[in-house]
Amino acid sequence: MQGPRIHGNGTGRARLEEQFERAGHALHEALEALSEAAPNARDYYVIDAGAFGRARDEHEARLRAVQGAKEEIEALHQSLFEGENERAR
Repeated sequence: MQGPRIHGNGTGRARLEEQFERAGHALHEALEALSEAAPNARDYYVIDAGAFGRARDEHEARLRAVQGAKEEIEALHQSLFEGENERAR
């Protein structure tokens, strides 16, 4: 994954950290909200026998997508520190 490079003509380190922290926090909140919105079998059995399974699979895919985005943001945030360590060598 391509992380940013901090330099004098770009976005400052503090601003990048703030952006990644806010994004990570928002994605964490989204994961919690999505978890609370998990499908309940009682809401699907009247549709057909496979409706709840489909809804559950779709819900799990949404959770994985948001978790993946959260992990990418965390990796980008971490890259700010790794890039700094490489330049210090």
